[in-house]
Amino acid sequence: MTRKSFVMVVALASMLLAAAEAQDKAAGDWKWPPLIVSMDTNPVAPTYVLAISWAPLHEKDTGTKWRVLAEASSVQKTEMMKSHKADFWWSDLHTTAQVIEGNSTFATRDGGSIPLVIAHQGFVQMSGLATMGDSKLMTLKDIKPGTRVSVAAGTTAIVQFLDGFEAWMGLGKGGLAKMPFSDFPSANRALPEGKVDLAFSDPGALFAREQDSSPRGIRFFDFPASDTAAYQRFKQVIPTVDFAVNTIGVKSAAGVRMMKIRFQGMAMEDADAEMVYRLVKWLDENHAAYKGLNVNAPMMSLDVFMDTIRMTFIPVHAGAIRYLKEKGLWGAKDEARQEYNSRLMKLYNKAYQEAVAKADAAKIEVNPRNDKWLDFWASYKKQTALPIFQIMSDDEVATALPKLPK
Repeated sequence: MTRKSFVMVVALASMLLAAAEAQDKAAGDWKWPPLIVSMDTNPVAPTYVLAISWAPLHEKDTGTKWRVLAEASSVQKTEMMKSHKADFWWSDLHTTAQVIEGNSTFATRDGGSIPLVIAHQGFVQMSGLATMGDSKLMTLKDIKPGTRVSVAAGTTAIVQFLDGFEAWMGLGKGGLAKMPFSDFPSANRALPEGKVDLAFSDPGALFAREQDSSPRGIRFFDFPASDTAAYQRFKQVIPTVDFAVNTIGVKSAAGVRMMKIRFQGMAMEDADAEMVYRLVKWLDENHAAYKGLNVNAPMMSLDVFMDTIRMTFIPVHAGAIRYLKEKGLWGAKDEARQEYNSRLMKLYNKAYQEAVAKADAAKIEVNPRNDKWLDFWASYKKQTALPIFQIMSDDEVATALPKLPK
């Protein structure tokens, strides 16, 4: 090695060491914020109850305070995330994709297509259609057009899931009679009260447990894996949810195949990376201390987290990736999936802002209640050839990545 080369190597090593020391110093100076705000749908939602089970332990260890807001409107939650009035949002992957795509009620000026990413560990909620145990509706084939199903106000994702169920059963969009109720508890109570024939529920919910122990009982409908044609119809409507055989909750739902909805703690892409890193680390290292505090807390493990990350179509926050790399869990396939998901999210973010600007120029009101705007945005997505968010295998990601613009 020449003297000049040696000097260059030493200089480079010094720069890298200085950068590492600066990062360590910054991390050493870092302090938890005095308040962390997280959002959920309502005080009886499984994610809300889960959040308040471990938050006191985190407060005790770190000195920070948690505020878990109950906000029924997903659109309002989106706008609060964008304005950084909230740090985290307990959201499922499907809803998060709808936000990024700016679909339906999310096609607002302030809340449409924001850079929302997976930040911390969550859990899996099995969900599907339920009826009373003494109902004459025994299988999905017994459900005919006009069958009544309850729908809680503001539950955009549930309405979309019901559209998917209609496709599965071959009823066509609008085949079920969707009966509106003011909130989720009211929508659930409508089933035993005889106001509806079906309810969207999950076997671990309080409602399901109450009905399971009642004289009439509760029955969940099986979505058989053998009916591949039905699943393909469902996937055309809902490409962001997979199915699995249920093993949790009420005994009457054991062995029943239903939707596997993955909830995670979501954050804005530019959220404090050190905070996200330390939260993921704390949730992992203290899992044994809080996993017995809530029925869903055992699923906040890194194993379940990685199971979601390795099928997700939503990008992962840099702070979370940092911890997963430290644990040796982040590999080349995870990096490829992250690159694809990040590119796709940014393409949507950019296209949405372009569409809003063009709509303003054309005097089209940017409002999800304005069909002209919804049609304009749908047309712009087709014009820019934006791929949809969907579940993809590692091989599918590897094939699609080179075709996706950076």
